[in-house]
Amino acid sequence: MSSITLDYVERPDGSAYRLICKDGIPLLHSSQYLRYIHVRYGNTNTSDTYAVQLFPFYKWLDNERIEFLDITRIHLQQYLNHLRTLGLDDSTVRQYMSSVLRFVAWCMEPSDQTELIRKRRRRNFITMETRGLLAGIVHRDVEYVYDLIPKAKKKVPPVITEDELSLIRGWIMQTFSDDPSLQCLYRCIIELLWDGALRRGELLALNLNSLQGTNLVVQNLPEKFDAVWAKKIGAALKTGERTIPIDKATVQWIHKWKTECRPAEAHKLGHGLLLTNLHPDRLGEPFTINALKWLFNRINHPQFGVQVPGKTLHPHMFRHTFATMALDDDLPLSTIQYYLGHKSINSTQIYTHLADSKVRKDLEAWRKKRQYRYGDLAI
Repeated sequence: MSSITLDYVERPDGSAYRLICKDGIPLLHSSQYLRYIHVRYGNTNTSDTYAVQLFPFYKWLDNERIEFLDITRIHLQQYLNHLRTLGLDDSTVRQYMSSVLRFVAWCMEPSDQTELIRKRRRRNFITMETRGLLAGIVHRDVEYVYDLIPKAKKKVPPVITEDELSLIRGWIMQTFSDDPSLQCLYRCIIELLWDGALRRGELLALNLNSLQGTNLVVQNLPEKFDAVWAKKIGAALKTGERTIPIDKATVQWIHKWKTECRPAEAHKLGHGLLLTNLHPDRLGEPFTINALKWLFNRINHPQFGVQVPGKTLHPHMFRHTFATMALDDDLPLSTIQYYLGHKSINSTQIYTHLADSKVRKDLEAWRKKRQYRYGDLAI
């Protein structure tokens, strides 16, 4: 009897990514799609997530004796009902089903489809229905099933108050007062997350040349970067490279880290990343996603941490805080979008061509208005 498995496959560069296999052989269309996702997002984390979410769908197809190329809208509805019977919450059902529908839609892209033109009787225009690899389904079927998925509940992103931000800074200075290097490293991380409004991957991908004057260049890891370290670091961008102005106090912390605290072992290893590990067993190695989790676990410790009632602090919360405060203070939306690196089909043209001088002018005026945010930052 055949078996559907989720296996790791090694690439020529040494990295590994997940593929869905049948009897040990990668399934053609899902493998092509996962490679496409890997190329599009530039890292294996996203493609691994899609593989995990597509895997139950292929298992279900196999159990129901349905070939992927023969699926119809009815099959997609049946799979959605199957997910609901598993007792999953609405957000999980939405994630898994959305991944399946994105995959199905990808299989109907122009490069794989034959266009059929049909004139609708009740409307005076021509519309196109497309059929690609999947002969039994059209785009309106995918849209129909999308409408059946449980709707995502809008949640107000948690933010950090000015008092909590001061508590975090004070906690670092006190907790690591006996180790100036750790103290400097963790202050750099907090200030970059807050003042730069960086994602985790963007933070960990910063290199020694990322700071240029008072500008911070946000970019992905180089293509030839060591694949093993890249996997451990978890550094990746959702968007392209951008340059953002940061506050002078944040620049001072970065400069102090680079010149006084960054270990010489990091230079010997030659990875060129800004943030490095200070643990004796991993001295000078790139700062990883696990190291960042460890820091925030310490910050959130109920006994020895910052003691913020009702909140679990995490790196992305700093982005939420920056965006919320900036909007509250009427910072232009185009400036906020540029600074955060948000990109979409509808909004890209609004802010990607924004002049650096305009960005700096808006941010400096805002920082003067919110000067208390940057109090006590000088070294």
